[in-house]
Amino acid sequence: MPELSAEMRAEIERIATGHGKAAASWAFDGNTSRETYEAARKGIDDGDPMVMDGFRVPDLSGKFSDDYDDRALACDLDIPEDEHDTLDEAATEYLAVVNDAYWAEIERMINIQLAPEPCTCYGAPVASGCTPDC
Repeated sequence: MPELSAEMRAEIERIATGHGKAAASWAFDGNTSRETYEAARKGIDDGDPMVMDGFRVPDLSGKFSDDYDDRALACDLDIPEDEHDTLDEAATEYLAVVNDAYWAEIERMINIQLAPEPCTCYGAPVASGCTPDC
């Protein structure tokens, strides 16, 4: 397999990270319950296929009409049509980066939603915890 240039790797990183984060942003909506976030966290932590398969991690299959595919990747990276080995290497790199970016963003969103509510007393944070009589 050919070695990808540092510039091409950086471009793959940029593209795939953006795609991973964008795809993850569709996993939950403003009506998602705390229980759903908790179940997602547990399922991800456990590697539960019933939970994991419920997420749509980006790939290069072109399965859906608006999906990014290997031809779009080749175009974005200026890989000529006859350089199949280069495209294969770029696709492998893309899939690894997009997967990592997707799951990191899913984890970040879950953590935000499951973070404890900050304690306040008349709008000011309470360092030692909440008390009913501020």
